[in-house]
Amino acid sequence: MLRALIVIVAAVHGTAAQTDSDQELLGRIRQHVGARVAGLSNYTCQETMDRSVYSPAGQIEFRERLRLEVLVTAAGELFAWPGSTDFSIEPVENWIEAGAISTGNFEVEIHNLFMAFSATMKYAGLETRDQPLYRFDFHAPLLGSRHIVAVNGKSAATAYSGSFWVNKDSLDLIRLDTRAEEIPTDLDCREAHESVSYGRVRLGVDERLLPSAAELVLVRRDGREGRNSVAFSGCRHYTTDTSISFNAAPDPETPALRRPRLELPAGVTLALRLEEPISTRESAAGDQIVALLDKAATTSSVPLPKGTRVLGRIRRLEQHFGKNVSTLIGLQFFAAETPNGRGTFSARLTGPRATPDVVKNAGLDGTQEIVRGEAGLEIEDDGASTGVGSFRVRGKELHLPRGFRMLWKTQ
Repeated sequence: MLRALIVIVAAVHGTAAQTDSDQELLGRIRQHVGARVAGLSNYTCQETMDRSVYSPAGQIEFRERLRLEVLVTAAGELFAWPGSTDFSIEPVENWIEAGAISTGNFEVEIHNLFMAFSATMKYAGLETRDQPLYRFDFHAPLLGSRHIVAVNGKSAATAYSGSFWVNKDSLDLIRLDTRAEEIPTDLDCREAHESVSYGRVRLGVDERLLPSAAELVLVRRDGREGRNSVAFSGCRHYTTDTSISFNAAPDPETPALRRPRLELPAGVTLALRLEEPISTRESAAGDQIVALLDKAATTSSVPLPKGTRVLGRIRRLEQHFGKNVSTLIGLQFFAAETPNGRGTFSARLTGPRATPDVVKNAGLDGTQEIVRGEAGLEIEDDGASTGVGSFRVRGKELHLPRGFRMLWKTQ
């Protein structure tokens, strides 16, 4: 499978030669775009990625939807699962199993073109689509380029070219297309190109220019193609407010809100049923999920009555195509909302486990009997080492209905 990444790193130099009028227009665009992104950091957006891999013949082999929260800081982009504030410095490519993924869609790519003067730009004319747009073409040579293409853990700088379009009246950046050039022959990549669309988003009291969608396409030298389509939503400032008071009276509601954090002991069986359905049409890896205890569980320290809410997350939701079409789904449950507080735990998936049909010899005459196996989950990884239990569901589409039952055991 194709496992690849484009990392766009801020370039440090470049040139631009234009006629006086084109240069003046480009200068106004740079000033306007710079004002919309300059100093922009410490905000978050949700990324919904639809990633896929196609064979050299154009047949789909793999598809996955993934949702992450991205935090844009002055030092770069950090990622977390939706609803979490635990942002990680781990590279985003480590969050995926296969396919193409990119970073640098926010300030860095705009910085390369409009503030770092990393490419030679040429005015290409006025185009009319759904609005009048100025188009500029650009090229950055390999020498001094910081445009990085990485495939299967190996990376290299490349030259790059492309085009961008700005609104004739507002000078807002509308779209930016980039393609890698002079890709080294020892890198398993024949083509790499990306398109990013931009729009105004209100952050606090200001309107800023942020990506609204992006699409990355990487083609390996054998013709296998990886695509990653991204939609950005829910952008907001990421801030914290802290106050210290030595004289204020204690808040009478505070003790009631301070629910203790408990840890569930190992060996507790959790019979769970999903509170909401999971499907390949609506769900994504990264989504939070809730299950209810189907029957009470007894522990020495933490009561778990029937109906207890158990919190989890979808960690894998991969469609695999070919001879055996199926979906691999990975789930993780990690906390129970008990009467005495939130109980945290790690658990492995134990069932109900499917058993195969068995053929038995029924008599001396050579007749055979088929003993049908039991229905259940086709478990591929119980999550004993990771806490993520994975099982496979045959068929093109996955739909786990509300009330879908599973057995987990704390560890």
